[in-house]
Amino acid sequence: MTDSPHLSPKIANKYVREKIENLLQGRDIYPLNRYGWTGPDTYDDEMIGHAIWQTDSLYFRFLDEHFSATHANGPAPAALEPWQQFLVTSGGDFEGLIEAARLSIGLVLFQCVTTERDHYAEDSLFQVHLISSMVLLGSASDRLRDLFIAAVFKKDTDQYVKDSIRDKKRHPTWYNAPFLEAAVFAREDALHGRESFALLPAFAYRIHELRELRNKVVHKTATELGRHQRDFAKKRVPDRVTEDFSYEEMIAYQSQLDADYRKRINDDVDTIVSWYELLIETSNHVFIIENTLRRLKSDTPK
Repeated sequence: MTDSPHLSPKIANKYVREKIENLLQGRDIYPLNRYGWTGPDTYDDEMIGHAIWQTDSLYFRFLDEHFSATHANGPAPAALEPWQQFLVTSGGDFEGLIEAARLSIGLVLFQCVTTERDHYAEDSLFQVHLISSMVLLGSASDRLRDLFIAAVFKKDTDQYVKDSIRDKKRHPTWYNAPFLEAAVFAREDALHGRESFALLPAFAYRIHELRELRNKVVHKTATELGRHQRDFAKKRVPDRVTEDFSYEEMIAYQSQLDADYRKRINDDVDTIVSWYELLIETSNHVFIIENTLRRLKSDTPK
């Protein structure tokens, strides 16, 4: 098969990008910087953390001071401490990974009508993008946790784990451990952002469940063909058609298999969409906490 003279990679890419953007908007899945606003200059009360992150993050302030020093003869910004550098890096990684995950989800939506029941993990771009989106969502979840640890505990994740093990605190490697610890810390110290501190443990527990589900779905999908072949190789008795064979029953059986398969597709799509939405809501509160603590303790470079 030769390439069509009218279908270049550039044209195909533009077509796919337009299609997936429409599909994503149809599921209310927007880029990270679209959250936090109800208009060009009007913030959204329910997503105020995103508006704050876009206009007053540690990186934004540090960049602004660099710009002032370069173009307005302002004072040189103070060097960021190691935990602040870790916070800035984690925040940037989260932004990049969540956008990559969003586009990957769009490709899942684009390809979900093409997958066939007999080849769930074979010769189907749907499954490739499903696995990719789950891996990206998992990585974005990890970077958001890193950002939270830096903002609250003023250390990177490795140091947080080491210190927690030394102090015999609750399983520090569990995804929701720092969120649970911080919620207690916030109550004891009566910090601002109390509502966000209180909400995050439940959000983190749900993210933990989705990360565990990711491992199961990815493994199940990637090894499905091999398991089918293994089961077939173990068969000792060949299938036989009985004399009372019913064509109607066979059609009904195949229809049920198709319905079960379509439900599986829909469930997998719903999982990644809900995971993305959960990360948007969780990050909203993480951003509120990061900004609140930085302002209270004057961590912004002078």
